[in-house]
Amino acid sequence: MPDVELLCSTCKGSRFNQDTLNITYRDKGIADILEMSIEEGVIFLADVPAIGKKIQVMEELGLGYLTLGPSATARGHRDRRQQRSHHA
Repeated sequence: MPDVELLCSTCKGSRFNQDTLNITYRDKGIADILEMSIEEGVIFLADVPAIGKKIQVMEELGLGYLTLGPSATARGHRDRRQQRSHHA
């Protein structure tokens, strides 16, 4: 039987609790920021040197197309690995 995936009505798949989702920076929530590409993040986070400088280097290395946070695919792979390790 195929896996069934349900989207959480609270986090809409971001996997953050409501308290975390309520935190914003410059009118964007943490889930929105982590979905940004590195290229977008360099501009958005330019005034936060501790982050901006690090992701600027990533952009200069040609990684601007990656997202700031893990992709849904990467999270899915991680979750499956964790499930297998718990059942081993």
